[in-house]
Amino acid sequence: AVAIVFLLATVQVDDRSGGTSGGAGGGGAISGSSSRGASIATSDGRQAENGAGGLLKALGQGMGKLSDEYRAYLALPPVKQTSALGALRGNGLGMPDQPSVVVPLGQTVVSYFFPHLAPITEPLAPTDTPIFFHIPRAGTSIKSILSGCLGLIMATDAGTRNGHDRDRTARVVSLPKGGRYVNVDTTTLPGLQRAAGMGLVQSQLADVIVTPHIYTAVTSLFDQGHRARMFTTIRHPIERAVSMFHYLSVADWEPTYDPDLAFVNVEMYARSDRVENNWMVRFLTGELTGDLTERHLDVAKELLRSYCVVGLMEEKAESLRRFESYLGFAYRGPEGRDCRDKYLHWDYGNKHEHPTVEEGSTAWNLLYRKNELDMKLYEYALEVFQEQGQLFQPGGMHYNEQTEPTAAAAVAVAVADAATDDASAVSNGDAAASSDAGIITPQESGERSLAQNELKLRLPGPR
Repeated sequence: AVAIVFLLATVQVDDRSGGTSGGAGGGGAISGSSSRGASIATSDGRQAENGAGGLLKALGQGMGKLSDEYRAYLALPPVKQTSALGALRGNGLGMPDQPSVVVPLGQTVVSYFFPHLAPITEPLAPTDTPIFFHIPRAGTSIKSILSGCLGLIMATDAGTRNGHDRDRTARVVSLPKGGRYVNVDTTTLPGLQRAAGMGLVQSQLADVIVTPHIYTAVTSLFDQGHRARMFTTIRHPIERAVSMFHYLSVADWEPTYDPDLAFVNVEMYARSDRVENNWMVRFLTGELTGDLTERHLDVAKELLRSYCVVGLMEEKAESLRRFESYLGFAYRGPEGRDCRDKYLHWDYGNKHEHPTVEEGSTAWNLLYRKNELDMKLYEYALEVFQEQGQLFQPGGMHYNEQTEPTAAAAVAVAVADAATDDASAVSNGDAAASSDAGIITPQESGERSLAQNELKLRLPGPR
């Protein structure tokens, strides 16, 4: 009976439908702290508190809305690329001659529309702030390591608990269960608006900002003197969608929690309007509603290629090493490293295992059609991950010998890379694993910039 109610309460998805139209998805589109920033539909047709209503209110106030010029560019018909980055370059390299969307010569579309996002081939500056593009079901353990093991001051949603959402000025608060947070919520559009008004980035209080809303965060929080340094971990879109389905049936602390999902299968979920729709491309480009095109995919590719250190869930230990090296994070003593290894080994209680979906099955194909652009972006991210590796090898711009794994840790790395992110998911918020882990923050060490050389990247352009 619950299954019938579930199907009646959702919009059926035709097997032949493409994966580029519609919105960011329903309850399955966003998990964790970011879930309150997008459309949410419950099984009885109501919308969850702070869900779609919060999104529409924020859009009405201008927060999260794409600029007219940027939207005009994304709406242009596809053009034949004259080079690897043809559709993303200025005059003479594939950009249609339309005054409303002409990008100045020498600039890419990303550098023009995301002006305060630092390229990964430039050295870290003291006023740069790391920004973690949090993809649901793909980065919770990384957040826990940053907060609990490295002891960094985080800007997420946790700092607004215990009445701090009413604070008028930005400051750092400590939670009873551990962790230090700025009293803002960077995971929602209204929260970003409040954080911008409080001068979050300019205060230099946060060691790391966590958000799914990259476009809004970069264009509203940062300025010419304060740039964003993006990094992320990416997971196979279909595996992540399946994980989302199982997660939402048990995560009773989430606004999108739905116990009815325990009575339906993945295929039914994939046919509903709750399943995510190209989540990564939507949130990277800021196009949370409406149709997506290949232009959105090209922008998302360039963001990952040139402006983001890309990590992979299947290479979590190596990804974390790159993050530490790129951003100058360091552990002061063995406690912090032990805390990190605990998360990498999944040797703790918050495990969430579930059945997988076989490739080629009806459920797999349905999920693929809903996430076709994300699948293309994921395949591209695999290439970028391999190419970016040269930056973190000896002689590379961001190589840091102190982040190299010890011989004793070599076996642990192999174990960590074989694990999945599900082990870290069933947790309420950003609870720290070790609140007293010894660390050296970038501000304390004064080492937020790394040695630079003239090594040039040869990364794959958007295809």
